Amino acid sequence: MKRRSLESARADEETAGIQLAQWIAQASSIPSRNKAKAVIASGKVKLNGTWASASDAGRRISKGDHFEIHWDRPGTSKPHTSAHRELLSKGLDILLEDEFIVALNKPSGLLTDSATRQQERERPNARKLMTAYLKPQNKRPTIVHRIDRDTSGIVLFAKNPAVADKLKKTFREHTINRYYWVAVQGGPSEDEGVWEDWVYWDAKQNVLRKSRTDHPQGKHAKANFRVISRHAGASILEVELITGKRNQIRFQCQEQNHPLMGERLYTPPDWEVIGPPCPRQALHAIRLGLNHPMTGARVEIKAPLPPDLEAFLHRLR
Repeated sequence: MKRRSLESARADEETAGIQLAQWIAQASSIPSRNKAKAVIASGKVKLNGTWASASDAGRRISKGDHFEIHWDRPGTSKPHTSAHRELLSKGLDILLEDEFIVALNKPSGLLTDSATRQQERERPNARKLMTAYLKPQNKRPTIVHRIDRDTSGIVLFAKNPAVADKLKKTFREHTINRYYWVAVQGGPSEDEGVWEDWVYWDAKQNVLRKSRTDHPQGKHAKANFRVISRHAGASILEVELITGKRNQIRFQCQEQNHPLMGERLYTPPDWEVIGPPCPRQALHAIRLGLNHPMTGARVEIKAPLPPDLEAFLHRLR
């Protein structure tokens, strides 16, 4: 018998509490939980109106939740699924995907894009992996913004140039909300506030430096901060970027006399580190809020804290 192009179900009280993959296996033509996980990973499943990713397979269901399986969805072929597995093998997780945009959770240590031809040949990067992922959809990604190699968290891609232009405009006009999880040495005396500096990029040394307001290359750098928790020798902050200068948070934390935990480039060489060591700069792009470039609907994207920063936070406590 031919399978329907769309299957759906709504959760009741008996369903509440089980995992998404188990529920789909019970309420559809899919014969097992493992096959349900594969279907979720292939991008055929919507949960409460949003495309689910592989990481959603273990999500606990609540009464009223609704799933749909779109068997004929474009871009969910075996090549697409294979490319998705390659993303996962490199530590990349898809946080959100639709016809126009993709949001990735990038691990620390992976370049967003290559800066040189040698890097392009020899090292993986998020843009190259996303290109392979989107090839079965006949799409080519455009990076909308970048985060540093050793920073983890959300990276946003557009699936076509027109969408990329719209998204880049939102960044230029500062109508997008970017939040970072930050662990700093010491911490600000206030619980919340604003950091403002004039900066320029030193291309010879590849660092951001403080500048005068009349410097020919000077740019305004602004961020809001809020203290989430305080610990012995360290604080956890949520930092909202208002401007998006390269290395901005790393530089501004040092300027405020509380460098990032694990920071090497912007920490003064004679700085006495207090507290447990962090294996890399304690900076994670944790939330992104924007109006969808095509529908106008508000989109909120969240990236869970990675295991290395979770372990570091546990040591702080």
